[in-house]
Amino acid sequence: MSALVRRFRKSFTQRISRLVLGGKWVGDRVVRPMSASLDTTEGEDPRSTLPKQTSRRVYWIFSLCFLFCWLVVSQTRLRECLSDSLDGINYVLFLKSSSIQRGDIVSIQGHCEDHVGTLPKWPYAKWVLGIPGDRIIQNRDGITVIPKENGPLTLLTKTSKGKPLNSITENIIPEGFLFVAGDNPQSFDSRYDEFGLVPVGKVWGKAILKW
Repeated sequence: MSALVRRFRKSFTQRISRLVLGGKWVGDRVVRPMSASLDTTEGEDPRSTLPKQTSRRVYWIFSLCFLFCWLVVSQTRLRECLSDSLDGINYVLFLKSSSIQRGDIVSIQGHCEDHVGTLPKWPYAKWVLGIPGDRIIQNRDGITVIPKENGPLTLLTKTSKGKPLNSITENIIPEGFLFVAGDNPQSFDSRYDEFGLVPVGKVWGKAILKW
């Protein structure tokens, strides 16, 4: 089992524990007093109030809804595409995941920030074109990743800021790294040594919805 998977599972377990405690607190402070006010009291007509069983059911339904909402919010991120790396895509909904496949759009954070033309610390999105075991080949047409998903990727000699670029020198993508690229030929990505292969640990998640 990889260190990334272990860290993800540990983080997920901690989040669930905090959520359960938070749901219990909300239930004890909010739902239970509300449901208690609905229980039968002396002098009241039993038919005019909900039975205790229904009150408990309300408590657990509320707690489960809270759990579901928290999971959705904590495990997803909606990102606006600040550059034209993804052709025709303006927004992407990412799901936190360590299971990345070739052809996924991934959210990357904390990688090569000096060269990337987005806001500091702001995540950006790229296509995964190469996974561990794939071969990177350079020829006169550009860079090709085998198994080949796309045609050759053209190469630039400098960034939009004027910094020089060199083509990537990796031959076989090692375990724990990904080759990523954008749709735009001007995209700064794994074609260049200055960007390089992306460690899987810097991938937050993959796209589940885009528009």
